[in-house]
Amino acid sequence: MKAFALSQSLLFACLCTGGFADRGVESSLVESSSPHIGTGGAPGSEKTPLAAGTGPAAATAPELNSVPADPSAPRIQKLGDGRIVVGLVTVDPERRQISFPAKVNQRSGLVEYAVVTSKGKVHESVFVTEAAPTHIHMAALLLKLAPLEGLAEPVKLAVEVEWQLDGSARRESLDRFIVHTKDAGASRAGSTLPREAWHYAGSVLNDGVLVAEAEGSVIALITDEAALIQNPRAGRVDDELHAPNPALLLEQGCAVVVHLVQAGAREAK
Repeated sequence: MKAFALSQSLLFACLCTGGFADRGVESSLVESSSPHIGTGGAPGSEKTPLAAGTGPAAATAPELNSVPADPSAPRIQKLGDGRIVVGLVTVDPERRQISFPAKVNQRSGLVEYAVVTSKGKVHESVFVTEAAPTHIHMAALLLKLAPLEGLAEPVKLAVEVEWQLDGSARRESLDRFIVHTKDAGASRAGSTLPREAWHYAGSVLNDGVLVAEAEGSVIALITDEAALIQNPRAGRVDDELHAPNPALLLEQGCAVVVHLVQAGAREAK
């Protein structure tokens, strides 16, 4: 197992329909029903599949209450407002934001993850998503929010959760959805996680496969090198420290959208 993030060169090798050259997110993106995105090769050049089992499917921007039938088989789409859709993942270059749909999974008991896929450890995660970790990581690479291969420093992100309440959208920081079951550093038992940036580390590769995809790990509360996003707070080595915050969480199964925002991007506007 190699402990480095999926690099941009590997992204462009995996995404092959003639869409992305290394000229920025806005350049030469083409809408296609193929399950590949391009390296800028000529039409008819050899294509490299994203992963076994992918195929064409219509992509839509993740809505609060939408769960497309086959998120494992996306097409890549550029929306009229400049956003890019990869499967269930929406990339917003202007806001420096990545968004994907999820739902409330666990409202009590110990948790080790904030977000996993339905193939992950759903018995110990606050939220569950059908968005593919590979697609989330592609989005992070497109916005340069993922560390490049060989660079040890993770990228700092704000993670926020949005849901509908009485017909209006409400949005809160992810740390408010999780409480400590006991004292940890400066945080007291029963308090929500300290407000701090999350670290986008990019998972690891095992024989060329993103381990986050295989294990379904998106945002970890404990130390887990397979997860795309890591918790930098004190106590991350303790698997009995974290629990959902019942005072904030809605009913199990309630639809939400998870937003990953570059740290400081909102303040810069």
